[in-house]
Amino acid sequence: MRRSVYCGSHAPESTPMIWRSWSTCQICRRWPMPTLCEVCRRRHAALVPRCPHCAQQVGPGGEGWPNPHTCARDFAWHQAAARTDYVPPMDLWVKRLKFAGDWPLAHEMGRLMRECPLAEELRLQADWILPMPISPQRMIERGYNQAAWLARQWCGRDARVRVHWLIKVRDTAAQAQADRTQRWQQLQGSMAIGRAHQAALQGARVLLVDDVMTTGATLEVATRCALRAGAVRVDVVVFARTPEAG
Repeated sequence: MRRSVYCGSHAPESTPMIWRSWSTCQICRRWPMPTLCEVCRRRHAALVPRCPHCAQQVGPGGEGWPNPHTCARDFAWHQAAARTDYVPPMDLWVKRLKFAGDWPLAHEMGRLMRECPLAEELRLQADWILPMPISPQRMIERGYNQAAWLARQWCGRDARVRVHWLIKVRDTAAQAQADRTQRWQQLQGSMAIGRAHQAALQGARVLLVDDVMTTGATLEVATRCALRAGAVRVDVVVFARTPEAG
């Protein structure tokens, strides 16, 4: 008798686990497991309360529990959401997407973002969804824009995702070691909304998408670009947020 073999999402629930999850958990490396097994999901990707403005993690009792949370209220955007903190092992996922083009991880990251209630609320309310751009030089070096790929994995074929509306008009120095003030100075004049698309942003609600937020300076520059182009509100969603110092 010929035996049918199922793999992945097409397998019925009665199919043994070895056929339904023919992969390795990308954190604990157990096999056969989904890309993110349930044990690692609970340990490293649990949903936690976050400030709806700066996306920093806060305690279940709100701001000030257990440590005081000082929100950066000077951000120009309205609300921000993050799926996880930029800490091990999830920071490695961001790096693998950004520098190694790990597409299966991008799919899993998009799926995790769909579990974030505020991120989904902001996505549904947006008129346009704009991934953060990279410079032409970076595009030549990498061959892809990780923020655009992440937005596609999160939003699917949503027609509101516009990859080329927000553009990088000049390259900037590496930002890893710069503080917020230095980043802000380096980023001035580095982004713009394409002239052909500015009319579509008049009175619109815009959602910016990126892989990680560190100081928020890059997203702040992009937010101001969208507001100058005529957007009435800008929100931000990232996969990972660098925790506050201390």
